[in-house]
Amino acid sequence: MVALSVADALVSRSLLAAGLGHEANPFMRALSGGDFLLVKTVGAVLAGILLWDLHRRMPRLAEIVTVWILVFFTAIVYWNLSIFLTA
Repeated sequence: MVALSVADALVSRSLLAAGLGHEANPFMRALSGGDFLLVKTVGAVLAGILLWDLHRRMPRLAEIVTVWILVFFTAIVYWNLSIFLTA
């Protein structure tokens, strides 16, 4: 999850720098020039910790949420890469 979040940040930053896209997340848009990568990494680590805690109490729910997060981030990374590679 952390690797996908960092990949999303790096690809998004490359798209922004090349003028090929814009940050759709209004919270991340405000940070797009500064600590973008740090915030994405810390956010992913915190989400992982929360999911680990959830897994101790409700393992099946934590697994389902984790899979959906991974699917979501994978789709975002592939979408951004497709824009970057077809430009």
